[in-house]
Amino acid sequence: MTLLGTLWLAETIKLGTRTSARATLVALTAVGLFGPLWLWFLTHAGVEVNGGDLGAALDVCAANGMRWSMIVRGFYVSQALWLLLASQSLAGELQAHTLREELLRPVPRHYVLIAKWAALSGWCLLSMLAALGAGGLTAVLLLPGEGAATWAQVMQGAFGAWIAEIAFLAFALAVSVATRSVAGGVVATLLFLMVDRATATALWLLRTFLEGMPADLAPTVPSWLTLLMRASPVLPSNAWSAWRELLDGASPLTWQAWVALAVWTLLSAVVAERVFARTDVP
Repeated sequence: MTLLGTLWLAETIKLGTRTSARATLVALTAVGLFGPLWLWFLTHAGVEVNGGDLGAALDVCAANGMRWSMIVRGFYVSQALWLLLASQSLAGELQAHTLREELLRPVPRHYVLIAKWAALSGWCLLSMLAALGAGGLTAVLLLPGEGAATWAQVMQGAFGAWIAEIAFLAFALAVSVATRSVAGGVVATLLFLMVDRATATALWLLRTFLEGMPADLAPTVPSWLTLLMRASPVLPSNAWSAWRELLDGASPLTWQAWVALAVWTLLSAVVAERVFARTDVP
């Protein structure tokens, strides 16, 4: 086995021994069960909306139950868990002075980063497969098989969500190595997401205002302002959510968001590598 493969295996084994990592696996598997169980409950609760049964207004099928689970997973649930694991994997070991043991050997520092990211990505894939397996089986047993949602959309969405989550893991590792603190990394990421969402809201308000302008005033709008109005898909949180288009079967895809996802991931990797290369490991 190559040096990088050995490091990845060691990081994976280390990750599997952590209570937080096992709890994450259980939590995300439980999220996979949520959609089918909740959809089944709504269709059997006898809830009426506008004089009709709520179940008649919903797409009651196995694939849609799993689709709901994916939506809940993507609503900051998985990001919060991966942020914690990434912070523990790097900043936590820096604080505990255990990372020095890995660097005593003649190992390139970027190999250590790659191994940690790969181990977390593998754990992310395992959690996705566990959620799909448990949630899919529950959905098939409890819900009808035919509906508007399709299993092809669910699988495409799951693959896209995994890509987005490992991209977020790269960002989380960059923040972790920059702050050198688990708590600091969590706070810094929360502040970053707050600014990101505030920016997205401002761009949405700008777009609403410009699109509502009278046609005779449209030529007076500066070109740079029109370009800024269309910048929303490249924001990090929108790029990390681009997988929803695959889940919903949207066509065409917003290519700007997918390009931004690749750019943010590459930028995160470069920042993590550069900062870590200059970090004094106690």
